Amino acid sequence: MSAADQVIGKPAATTLLPGTLLTPEQLGASQLPAAGQAIVGLDLKGAQMPVPADQLQPGAKVRIIATPAPAGTPGPRLDAQGGVLVDQAQVFSVQAVETSDTIHVAVVVADREAGRVLRAAASGQAGLVVLPATAAEGARSP
Repeated sequence: MSAADQVIGKPAATTLLPGTLLTPEQLGASQLPAAGQAIVGLDLKGAQMPVPADQLQPGAKVRIIATPAPAGTPGPRLDAQGGVLVDQAQVFSVQAVETSDTIHVAVVVADREAGRVLRAAASGQAGLVVLPATAAEGARSP
């Protein structure tokens, strides 16, 4: 009996290897963000990503910071260099990009913050700060 309807649309809560049988613990909640939230993708390199990809798990709390544009990068510069773009976001997924040294991190943010984060991400001007799990307890969700 197929359980595809119980799997499709859910993110992996851990790294899944080809051919591995899935258990409920390996899957996260539905991919759709809650009302008032959005999922935004960030492609991060070097110091923009403070921990190795395998150490940042879905559900982790992060702060998104505006960073200077990479040297020699044409295009607009953000006004808030070094400023906080999102005080607290939740990691939705993490994936190393095999063809480069980039880590793709999808984060859940408040819908009103999504455009600002996406502009920063598109110009390479966003970085993450990983927040301790204890600091996130009791804090409001993004």
